[in-house]
Amino acid sequence: FSFHGLPIYLHLPLALLCGAAGGALWGFIPGFLKARTGAHEVITSMMLNYVALNLLSWLVTTAVFQAPPRNEAVSKTVAATARLPHLGDLRVNLGFLIAVACVVAVAWLLGRSTLGFELRMAGGNPAAARVAGVDIARLTTLAMTLSGLLVGLAGTAMVLGIDLHLTPSYGGSTGFTAITVAILGQGSPVGVLLASLLYGAFGAGATAMQVDTGIPLQLVEVIQAVIVLFVAAPGLIRTIYRIRVGGAGRIFGGWAS
Repeated sequence: FSFHGLPIYLHLPLALLCGAAGGALWGFIPGFLKARTGAHEVITSMMLNYVALNLLSWLVTTAVFQAPPRNEAVSKTVAATARLPHLGDLRVNLGFLIAVACVVAVAWLLGRSTLGFELRMAGGNPAAARVAGVDIARLTTLAMTLSGLLVGLAGTAMVLGIDLHLTPSYGGSTGFTAITVAILGQGSPVGVLLASLLYGAFGAGATAMQVDTGIPLQLVEVIQAVIVLFVAAPGLIRTIYRIRVGGAGRIFGGWAS
């Protein structure tokens, strides 16, 4: 909303890049703390959520961001040249194609590049990677920074394509749903894309299902929980009964490997 007169082919990429840069900066902090002090990235990132929430709550009440003449915590409306356009007559906007492009980029990075090989090595066996001369601290910081970049881009797509303004509560529980999607995707970029489509269909169809058929939308939440349970079950059973991976694979089939 701060820029006027810019064409959409300049304004929209600028807004997306700024959002991605903000996310990268926020992801860099827990990555740096993990690499330098050993602080657990889950704990530090969850604590930073409260920092971000309170910072955002303050920003959207300042004269720079707050929409006049309103008194509630809501930002000015996104300019038309910074909005993600819809794809034809569909409710889907350009953010979907950006997400698919990110999937392709991450798949290439992890599967085809030297950096991706080092990232997978450091994540799979840090001790072996350290012996091989891999800089674990640098890769930890880089991995968290890249993750923050992707999350920042996702949040930016929500603001520019759906909400069109910023509030302290924007996004809701999307971040926690993303954790479930990542678990269901089993660390595969394509798997995460398919899991995202599945959970997106759940979220989009739950209310319509309740209105049209009278089935409570809580059923969708139960199904989502059952899916996560089945995905996590092989690992839990291997841990409880101390079964080797080969043995678990014979008992549960290919989905347990």
